[in-house]
Amino acid sequence: MKEYLFHQLGRFNMLSLPSYHSPKGKQKGLALIVLMILLAMATSATIYSRFNIIQTSIERDKKTSVALQRAKEALIYYSLNNAYLTSPACISSTNCPRPGDLPCPDRTNDGSSDSCNNSARRLNRLPWRTLGLEELTDGYGERLWYAVSNNYKSNTRSRPLNSDTVGTITVRDASGKVLYDATSGGGVVAVIISTGAAINRQDGYVQNRDAVGINTAANYLDIAQGEDNANFSDNNANGFIIGPVKDGAGNIISNDRLIVITRDEMAAAMEFFVLTQVRAALLSFYTTNAYYPYPAAFNDVTCLVNTSTNITSGCNSVDKNYAGRIPVSNLDLSSSTWEPTSILKGSRAGNWFQQNLWRELIYYSIAPDCEVLTPNCSGFTQKLTLNNALTLPLNGKHVVILSAGKIISAQNRASKIAESNYLEDENALPLDYVFSRSTTISNLFNDRAISIP
Repeated sequence: MKEYLFHQLGRFNMLSLPSYHSPKGKQKGLALIVLMILLAMATSATIYSRFNIIQTSIERDKKTSVALQRAKEALIYYSLNNAYLTSPACISSTNCPRPGDLPCPDRTNDGSSDSCNNSARRLNRLPWRTLGLEELTDGYGERLWYAVSNNYKSNTRSRPLNSDTVGTITVRDASGKVLYDATSGGGVVAVIISTGAAINRQDGYVQNRDAVGINTAANYLDIAQGEDNANFSDNNANGFIIGPVKDGAGNIISNDRLIVITRDEMAAAMEFFVLTQVRAALLSFYTTNAYYPYPAAFNDVTCLVNTSTNITSGCNSVDKNYAGRIPVSNLDLSSSTWEPTSILKGSRAGNWFQQNLWRELIYYSIAPDCEVLTPNCSGFTQKLTLNNALTLPLNGKHVVILSAGKIISAQNRASKIAESNYLEDENALPLDYVFSRSTTISNLFNDRAISIP
């Protein structure tokens, strides 16, 4: 920069100064002009330099944001696309994939998920290869880190996993305020972290990211407000803090940037997936039999709290019952059963629907026009109405399928035989053939619904 200024000054002298000897007053005036030009050029250089720094920071932040969002989307996609594998190895297993499964972190730096049966193993690098991604890095070229809740990890699995399953990780904002509290059931499902550049941690530890320290979390993750991102505990106040965090003097003490997957986000994905799978199973039954099966009674306790892979009795379809839970057997007057590959068949080994208690959370109703006595929905008695249905018309439905969602408001699922502890609005009323789909999930109404047709 200095050479450039001298070059410009020389150029100015050569082009602008007269060839004769100037009076002293004019010389002083020229000197002042030259000084002003030098100051202006120096100021421009400073502004340019600061602009470059700002622009570099913006680009780094943009790359980091994109990487974090892609990782989040890939994790949710993975949790559903590994949900109901039907390979021979899984048919006989009691630990089959299910909706909501999230991979364990990569602890060996090969991009693949490893086992994570304790908190220390549930925090490490994002398993980009397992997720089908390229190796994602943040704006500083660092690979992303990742922590997963014990309830949602895929290896080893904890059952049940459904939309009533809580997240177990506490997260705080930069001031230290708790945003998601795992101690009260409000934790998150997963945390994805951009570690940024190496810094000196608040506990005095100097981060070292060479080959020796590559697998030490403290060399990448920071500590602030008493929260250490290099470790966490499930169902505990010890979780993560979102950076950047500054001290009283304005210095960065944590540059860890976080994005989270909340319980509600996972519930939305899981519920829609399960509803579509139940819809497909009911349509398959209808294709074979030309009618829909009567539901089990909502208060049938044999449908509840049972993660067995082999229900040999109970949870029966009830003749002339038009609304209730998914039955396991005695599906109609002729005692037909679900086809062997159906997710709704309670005796199928490795059945994620049965093992993870989705039978408690899924409710359906059939139109009297579509029962066994009126094949091909040829009756003229009653169709169903679904308010806010995804497909029109609203009042010509053969089947309405509801997912109860997580417990809300004054509901108490210690008692599992009352519709009002699961369903809201029109859906909790005695059967009147009218149902509602929630368009805005809230703490007053969170029933999701789809229909046939």
